[in-house]
Amino acid sequence: MAGVSTAALLRVAARLALLDHPTARSSHVRVTPRGGGIAIAAGVAGGLLAAGQHVSPAAAALLGGAGALALVGLADDRRGLSVGLRLLLQTAAAAGLALVTGGVPRLPLPAPLDLDLGVAAVPLTVVWIVAVVNFFNFMDGIDGLAGGQAVIAGIGVALAGWDPMAAVIGAAVAGAAAGFLPFNWAPARIFMGDTGSLALGYTFA
Repeated sequence: MAGVSTAALLRVAARLALLDHPTARSSHVRVTPRGGGIAIAAGVAGGLLAAGQHVSPAAAALLGGAGALALVGLADDRRGLSVGLRLLLQTAAAAGLALVTGGVPRLPLPAPLDLDLGVAAVPLTVVWIVAVVNFFNFMDGIDGLAGGQAVIAGIGVALAGWDPMAAVIGAAVAGAAAGFLPFNWAPARIFMGDTGSLALGYTFA
């Protein structure tokens, strides 16, 4: 589904004002379509529906936050949002997930460094999510990097299998990113844009 959707996006990107114009910081030198995250989101949604997995409140919060950030990214891809507004919306999505799940309770380190975070769990989780979102977003302008990382990370989560829903989401993300990746491989014909990178960064965080 993601591959078919990406091919369709290539044909309509200009009409949808989804074009990435190169700047001094860009790794590409020609105007390139963006917004491939729409196709990735469609692929993930199709994979989750096909799996028919029960969605827990935590998973619902995760998917809802990722969907919200995909819409924020789409608005940014089309019209451009201020840095402050993007950061505010990212923080809101991260806070929603952290509050529903209670955040990461302990440092994910071997004993005796796996300290209980206590009341710092929620705020530190928010900081972590926002940081990963922006790190993943930074990778998108390099041909194949963000898409390749999404495939690898999604497979890793699926194989780890610590939670059935996490495994399903990981597999769906890996499959959708794999469908998008051939169009994003060097020289990239399309970028996932903020539509994809914000949502994927949030999901992986």
